[in-house]
Amino acid sequence: MSIGLTPPPERDFPAVRLQQRKQQLLARIDADRRPTRRPVRRRRPLALAGALAAIAAAAIAAAIGLPFGGSGGASPAAAAVLRDAARTAASQRPTAPPAAGQYVYTKSEGLFQNTAVTHGQTINFYEPVTREAWIGPDGSGRIRETDGAARFVTSADRDAWLSAGKPALTGDRNTDETFRRGGLHYFDLSKLPTDPHALESLVENRTIEGGPPGDAETFTILGDLLRETYAPPGVRSALYTIASELPGVQLVGPTDDHLGRRGTAVAYVSQGLRHELIFDPRTAALLGEQTTVSDPSQVRSLPAGAVVEWTSYLSSGVVDSTTATP
Repeated sequence: MSIGLTPPPERDFPAVRLQQRKQQLLARIDADRRPTRRPVRRRRPLALAGALAAIAAAAIAAAIGLPFGGSGGASPAAAAVLRDAARTAASQRPTAPPAAGQYVYTKSEGLFQNTAVTHGQTINFYEPVTREAWIGPDGSGRIRETDGAARFVTSADRDAWLSAGKPALTGDRNTDETFRRGGLHYFDLSKLPTDPHALESLVENRTIEGGPPGDAETFTILGDLLRETYAPPGVRSALYTIASELPGVQLVGPTDDHLGRRGTAVAYVSQGLRHELIFDPRTAALLGEQTTVSDPSQVRSLPAGAVVEWTSYLSSGVVDSTTATP
């Protein structure tokens, strides 16, 4: 029998494009579906039963000097921590952006939720993914991914799988693709303004990356600009400044990522989902992120606290070939 899957995690934005769009997975699914190419960021749409959009992955931070923006903003606790992160980001030693023949390399591990509907059964399951991306300034590069065996979200999902006759689920797949010039999307962040007001205008006007209006989407875009990209310290600091003044950002505090590394987390809640960004307070580097269910009434088939997805970033840097690592 055939098996119907909800739209799988879009492997178009690092191991997936559009990791949690506010208010609009269904409304924008056609617009957000890219050609079969994999851009540079780690953002993935959620494949939930009933498909809800979600919030975004985030940036950390804050301004050096006077507070940025007008009224509102992140919670006072989050803003204070993010201002420290912004200062830390700005103090990092700059490195040269990738030149012709070089690549931005990122390795990550993650777990992503998907849903299968077959034989009248709805089966929620997780897909573990290890991803390596090499993205060149000309859009050439390589994407290598290994999907682990599917894991059931709850015992009820396993029972549904048994009732459906143990259908094959996605997982246990290895892909290794190379792309010629223009085959991947590369963000050249080296030329973005470091002034927070100028950069905020580009983000809010959706000049750098398209998307619907709203703070949740802005939060997503800020996070996108930090994933699988080359972002100079000044640009990172400006992104963090914008994020520190974004209404809805809350401080979680000391948090371990899923690989056991200690960091500090901030969170944004939208559409029944809570997204946490975990960063290293010593370097302001992104360690990982996690999305969990905060309001089950808005997310069908998943209980409060259920993990929808997580990603941990293991390694990144500029390398000289699509076989090299930092």
